[in-house]
Amino acid sequence: ACPGKSCYIFQREEIPIASAMGRKQGKIKLNRFQRFISRNRKPERGPTVSHSLTRVWIHTVLGTNYRQRTILPTFELSLHEHIKRHLEEDFDSPVRAINGVADHIHVLFLLSPHYAMKDLLQNIKGESSHWVNQQDFAKFKFAWQTGYAAFSVSESAVFEVERYIANQKQHHAKKGFAEEWEELLREHGVEPSLETVETVSPDD
Repeated sequence: ACPGKSCYIFQREEIPIASAMGRKQGKIKLNRFQRFISRNRKPERGPTVSHSLTRVWIHTVLGTNYRQRTILPTFELSLHEHIKRHLEEDFDSPVRAINGVADHIHVLFLLSPHYAMKDLLQNIKGESSHWVNQQDFAKFKFAWQTGYAAFSVSESAVFEVERYIANQKQHHAKKGFAEEWEELLREHGVEPSLETVETVSPDD
Protein backbone atom coordinates (compact mmCIF):
# COMPACT_ATOMS: atom_id res chain seq x y z
CA ALA A 1 0.00 0.00 0.00
CA CYS A 2 0.96 3.65 -0.30
CA PRO A 3 -0.15 5.09 3.02
CA GLY A 4 -0.61 8.83 2.88
CA LYS A 5 0.35 9.00 -0.80
CA SER A 6 -1.58 8.89 -4.08
CA CYS A 7 -0.70 5.88 -6.22
CA TYR A 8 -1.19 4.52 -9.75
CA ILE A 9 -1.75 0.78 -9.97
CA PHE A 10 0.12 -0.57 -13.02
CA GLN A 11 0.90 -4.22 -13.77
CA ARG A 12 0.17 -5.10 -10.12
CA GLU A 13 2.80 -2.59 -8.97
CA GLU A 14 2.15 0.38 -6.75
CA ILE A 15 4.07 3.40 -8.06
CA PRO A 16 3.87 6.54 -5.94
CA ILE A 17 3.17 9.66 -7.98
CA ALA A 18 5.65 11.57 -5.85
CA SER A 19 8.47 9.23 -6.89
CA ALA A 20 7.78 9.92 -10.57
CA MET A 21 8.99 13.47 -10.10
CA GLY A 22 12.11 12.53 -8.17
CA ARG A 23 15.40 13.81 -9.58
CA LYS A 24 18.84 12.23 -9.43
CA GLN A 25 21.95 13.98 -10.63
CA GLY A 26 19.85 16.50 -12.54
CA LYS A 27 17.96 13.87 -14.60
CA ILE A 28 14.29 12.92 -14.31
CA LYS A 29 13.81 9.31 -13.24
CA LEU A 30 11.11 7.60 -15.35
CA ASN A 31 9.24 4.70 -13.77
CA ARG A 32 7.69 1.87 -15.76
CA PHE A 33 4.32 3.60 -16.01
CA GLN A 34 5.81 6.77 -17.43
CA ARG A 35 7.89 4.83 -19.95
CA PHE A 36 4.78 2.96 -21.08
CA ILE A 37 2.85 6.21 -21.55
CA SER A 38 5.77 7.76 -23.44
CA ARG A 39 6.03 4.83 -25.84
CA ASN A 40 2.29 4.65 -26.52
CA ARG A 41 1.37 8.31 -26.64
CA LYS A 42 -0.33 9.11 -29.93
CA PRO A 43 1.17 12.10 -31.76
CA GLU A 44 -0.98 15.12 -32.34
CA ARG A 45 -2.54 14.78 -35.75
CA GLY A 46 -3.09 17.63 -38.15
CA PRO A 47 -4.62 17.43 -41.66
CA THR A 48 -3.52 14.26 -43.46
CA VAL A 49 -3.73 12.89 -47.00
CA SER A 50 -4.47 9.20 -46.57
CA HIS A 51 -4.74 8.47 -50.32
CA SER A 52 -2.84 9.63 -53.40
CA LEU A 53 -4.81 12.11 -55.49
CA THR A 54 -4.08 13.43 -58.95
CA ARG A 55 -6.19 15.44 -61.35
CA VAL A 56 -4.14 16.41 -64.39
CA TRP A 57 -5.82 17.63 -67.56
CA ILE A 58 -3.74 17.15 -70.71
CA HIS A 59 -4.09 18.94 -74.05
CA THR A 60 -2.25 16.85 -76.61
CA VAL A 61 -1.64 17.46 -80.29
CA LEU A 62 -0.98 14.52 -82.61
CA GLY A 63 0.17 15.21 -86.16
CA THR A 64 0.13 12.92 -89.17
CA ASN A 65 3.40 11.68 -90.61
CA TYR A 66 5.14 14.59 -92.41
CA ARG A 67 1.93 16.58 -91.83
CA GLN A 68 0.31 14.90 -94.79
CA ARG A 69 -3.40 15.55 -95.01
CA THR A 70 -4.36 11.94 -94.51
CA ILE A 71 -7.22 12.25 -92.02
CA LEU A 72 -10.00 12.12 -94.57
CA PRO A 73 -13.57 13.33 -93.93
CA THR A 74 -14.81 9.81 -94.69
CA PHE A 75 -13.28 8.36 -91.51
CA GLU A 76 -12.38 11.41 -89.39
CA LEU A 77 -15.26 11.05 -86.92
CA SER A 78 -14.73 7.30 -86.66
CA LEU A 79 -11.05 7.89 -85.82
CA HIS A 80 -11.96 10.44 -83.15
CA GLU A 81 -14.48 8.08 -81.58
CA HIS A 82 -12.02 5.19 -81.68
CA ILE A 83 -9.30 7.18 -79.91
CA LYS A 84 -11.81 8.47 -77.34
CA ARG A 85 -13.03 4.96 -76.56
CA HIS A 86 -9.47 3.61 -76.36
CA LEU A 87 -8.43 6.32 -73.89
CA GLU A 88 -11.48 5.88 -71.69
CA GLU A 89 -11.87 2.11 -71.70
CA ASP A 90 -8.25 0.94 -71.84
CA PHE A 91 -6.45 3.78 -70.06
CA ASP A 92 -9.08 5.05 -67.64
CA SER A 93 -8.58 8.58 -69.00
CA PRO A 94 -11.88 10.44 -69.66
CA VAL A 95 -11.89 12.54 -72.83
CA ARG A 96 -13.40 16.01 -72.61
CA ALA A 97 -12.86 17.04 -76.25
CA ILE A 98 -11.36 15.68 -79.47
CA ASN A 99 -11.28 17.37 -82.87
CA GLY A 100 -8.92 18.43 -85.60
CA VAL A 101 -8.32 18.78 -89.31
CA ALA A 102 -6.72 16.71 -92.06
CA ASP A 103 -3.16 16.78 -90.73
CA HIS A 104 -3.52 16.79 -86.92
CA ILE A 105 -5.89 16.36 -84.01
CA HIS A 106 -6.25 17.89 -80.55
CA VAL A 107 -7.38 15.85 -77.54
CA LEU A 108 -8.25 17.11 -74.05
CA PHE A 109 -8.32 14.30 -71.50
CA LEU A 110 -7.90 13.63 -67.80
CA LEU A 111 -4.70 11.62 -67.36
CA SER A 112 -5.06 8.45 -65.30
CA PRO A 113 -2.51 8.21 -62.45
CA HIS A 114 -1.88 4.59 -63.39
CA TYR A 115 -0.16 5.30 -66.72
CA ALA A 116 2.83 7.35 -67.80
CA MET A 117 1.83 9.88 -70.45
CA LYS A 118 4.68 8.88 -72.77
CA ASP A 119 3.60 5.22 -72.80
CA LEU A 120 -0.08 6.12 -73.08
CA LEU A 121 0.37 8.38 -76.12
CA GLN A 122 2.71 5.99 -77.88
CA ASN A 123 0.10 3.26 -77.47
CA ILE A 124 -2.72 5.53 -78.65
CA LYS A 125 -0.81 6.49 -81.80
CA GLY A 126 0.33 2.97 -82.62
CA GLU A 127 -3.00 1.31 -81.99
CA SER A 128 -5.08 3.94 -83.83
CA SER A 129 -2.85 4.00 -86.93
CA HIS A 130 -3.00 0.20 -87.07
CA TRP A 131 -6.79 0.36 -86.72
CA VAL A 132 -7.13 2.88 -89.58
CA ASN A 133 -5.03 0.70 -91.89
CA GLN A 134 -6.97 -2.44 -90.94
CA GLN A 135 -10.25 -0.74 -91.87
CA ASP A 136 -9.08 0.04 -95.42
CA PHE A 137 -10.35 3.60 -95.18
CA ALA A 138 -7.87 4.72 -97.84
CA LYS A 139 -5.45 3.31 -100.40
CA PHE A 140 -2.44 4.85 -98.65
CA LYS A 141 -0.82 3.79 -95.38
CA PHE A 142 -1.85 6.00 -92.47
CA ALA A 143 0.69 6.94 -89.80
CA TRP A 144 1.26 9.52 -87.08
CA GLN A 145 4.50 11.42 -86.80
CA THR A 146 7.05 10.22 -84.26
CA GLY A 147 6.61 12.94 -81.66
CA TYR A 148 3.70 14.65 -79.98
CA ALA A 149 2.90 17.74 -77.95
CA ALA A 150 1.29 17.59 -74.52
CA PHE A 151 0.45 20.53 -72.28
CA SER A 152 -1.05 20.53 -68.79
CA VAL A 153 -4.29 22.48 -68.39
CA SER A 154 -5.43 24.12 -65.16
CA GLU A 155 -8.95 23.35 -63.98
CA SER A 156 -9.99 26.97 -64.57
CA ALA A 157 -8.90 26.76 -68.23
CA VAL A 158 -10.54 23.46 -69.14
CA PHE A 159 -13.67 25.02 -70.66
CA GLU A 160 -11.61 27.47 -72.72
CA VAL A 161 -9.44 24.66 -74.15
CA GLU A 162 -12.52 22.52 -74.78
CA ARG A 163 -14.07 25.34 -76.80
CA TYR A 164 -10.81 25.92 -78.68
CA ILE A 165 -10.70 22.26 -79.73
CA ALA A 166 -14.37 22.24 -80.72
CA ASN A 167 -13.73 25.18 -83.08
CA GLN A 168 -10.76 23.64 -84.90
CA LYS A 169 -12.42 23.71 -88.32
CA GLN A 170 -13.24 27.42 -88.06
CA HIS A 171 -9.85 28.17 -86.55
CA HIS A 172 -7.93 26.58 -89.41
CA ALA A 173 -10.03 28.29 -92.03
CA LYS A 174 -8.05 31.41 -91.06
CA LYS A 175 -4.59 30.09 -90.19
CA GLY A 176 -2.41 27.07 -90.92
CA PHE A 177 -0.95 24.59 -88.52
CA ALA A 178 2.51 26.20 -88.45
CA GLU A 179 1.08 29.45 -87.12
CA GLU A 180 -1.12 27.65 -84.60
CA TRP A 181 1.83 25.51 -83.47
CA GLU A 182 4.05 28.50 -82.78
CA GLU A 183 1.24 30.19 -80.85
CA LEU A 184 0.75 27.08 -78.69
CA LEU A 185 4.45 26.83 -77.96
CA ARG A 186 4.74 30.45 -76.90
CA GLU A 187 1.61 30.21 -74.74
CA HIS A 188 3.31 27.43 -72.81
CA GLY A 189 6.67 29.12 -72.48
CA VAL A 190 8.47 27.29 -75.29
CA GLU A 191 10.33 29.34 -77.88
CA PRO A 192 9.78 27.89 -81.39
CA SER A 193 12.95 26.44 -82.91
CA LEU A 194 13.96 24.23 -85.81
CA GLU A 195 13.64 21.19 -83.54
CA THR A 196 10.08 22.02 -82.49
CA VAL A 197 8.72 22.95 -85.93
CA GLU A 198 10.72 20.75 -88.31
CA THR A 199 7.82 18.36 -88.93
CA VAL A 200 5.41 21.10 -90.00
CA SER A 201 4.74 20.77 -93.70
CA PRO A 202 5.95 23.72 -95.80
CA ASP A 203 2.54 24.35 -97.38
CA ASP A 204 0.89 25.19 -94.03
